[in-house]
Amino acid sequence: MSHLKYLFIHSSRRYFLIILSGLLLTGIVAGYLLQADYQQQYRYIQQRNMRLEQHIVTLKQEVNTLPPATSIFTPVAVAPVFSVIEILKKSGGRLINWQPGEPQETLEFLLRWEKVPWIFRHLSYYQGINLTSFSIGDTKDPMVVMLTLVFSHENK
Repeated sequence: MSHLKYLFIHSSRRYFLIILSGLLLTGIVAGYLLQADYQQQYRYIQQRNMRLEQHIVTLKQEVNTLPPATSIFTPVAVAPVFSVIEILKKSGGRLINWQPGEPQETLEFLLRWEKVPWIFRHLSYYQGINLTSFSIGDTKDPMVVMLTLVFSHENK
């Protein structure tokens, strides 16, 4: 019987060592396969990152070639409000007559000859004012300038 016990005990150790060796070998093979899969994923991620970095570099170069950004909101130039006093002060003229009326308004003043072109240029800065007629009287300096103006409703 002791011989049977010896065989049984030794054979179970053998089976145990064979099974343990098989599990260890299986673990090593599975680890190698998993490692190969992780290395392949790692290489794929590295290549993807390199492509993305190159794409970022090209985008930065394209951005650098763009013209400078302009503001979305452009300030709207507000037309100045018409003022007879302002025109007389800036032109150095003297008021003779100012007749504001409903359809047309008449402005008559004395003005030096050098300032006559200025007055027409200055009137062009106002929006909503139409110069319908003008007359320049007298040839002496200062001369009488008469303007007939029509205002739109926004400028009143």
